[in-house]
Amino acid sequence: MDITCYNNIVGVSQNGCSCLDASAESLSGLYLDDATPGHIPLNASIFSCNEADIATFLTTVIEKATVQTLTALRMTADKVMNKRYLDMNTVIGWKDTWTAHIEEDHLWYYLELKPKFKRGLYFKIDSIEWMIQETGRTIKYKIVDEFGNDAASGTDLSLFGGVTLQMDRRWFICVGDETTAHPKNTTAKECCGYSPTFPTYIILGSGYSEDWTSLINQPQTNFMKSIDTYGIIVTGQFICNGFDFICSLDFKNSNWGALFANTVQQQARLNLARWLVSNNKITNYILLNSEQLAQTMQYLEEKVSENLAYLPTIYNYSDCYTCPGSYKGAILI
Repeated sequence: MDITCYNNIVGVSQNGCSCLDASAESLSGLYLDDATPGHIPLNASIFSCNEADIATFLTTVIEKATVQTLTALRMTADKVMNKRYLDMNTVIGWKDTWTAHIEEDHLWYYLELKPKFKRGLYFKIDSIEWMIQETGRTIKYKIVDEFGNDAASGTDLSLFGGVTLQMDRRWFICVGDETTAHPKNTTAKECCGYSPTFPTYIILGSGYSEDWTSLINQPQTNFMKSIDTYGIIVTGQFICNGFDFICSLDFKNSNWGALFANTVQQQARLNLARWLVSNNKITNYILLNSEQLAQTMQYLEEKVSENLAYLPTIYNYSDCYTCPGSYKGAILI
């Protein structure tokens, strides 16, 4: 997930702050110290640029406010919208049910993961195991998408360390050896995010090949649905991230993006105000403006809450949620 925008959705200082060498350009046109409602003057309110924690606070205030806003927004969205998919652990393939091995001779085997939706779905693969009749083999592996892009690969499957796939395309999990192997005749059952009340995340396919190069460079064009897993056991977590689109937004022209940026700005200002009154530094600004600062904090708290309540009502960026009154699974509510 792209989080490169988190520190400059909003800028720190529009006209320059004496405690910062430079402020990142604001993607939204909003700044921590601009003249919009909720404004707190940076140069007047900060007690001393020589304090060690000043620069640290100012350089991280926007990023932390963005993460804080997203966390609060997830909670609000879960309350007011229908969450179509739950994050869950899963195992693709069964270890213990089958003891028979495939008698045919093949070199390379693969599982194909075809997403049932594409906006917000991720699969964090924790481990891959290949159960074959032969012992002492060093297994090659590769995880490649339908366009031939490599996500993970190696010459020893036992060293696989995990990877997270963005499931906006088909993925192939390939394993094999230079000589024929005979995997267990395993199948998938109720895998891939299955639960009685929520739909599955993916459709599973599988197959085998005698040519490793063709398999990993030119994955199958036609999807072949199959519950056979050929001894490949994949353990992982399906994740539905309803807010992975943030950094793709136009924070000036998009209604949702502009309001989200405003929420980040107000949350950052609220964090600044709380920091000013809790750091035990008595300044002229605090002495002369304590009542006004208290009123500003109240305004900012109300504004952040108002924005967080409104943002889910204009949300249409992911398949993780549906609006109230829409379909949730196969049930109309």
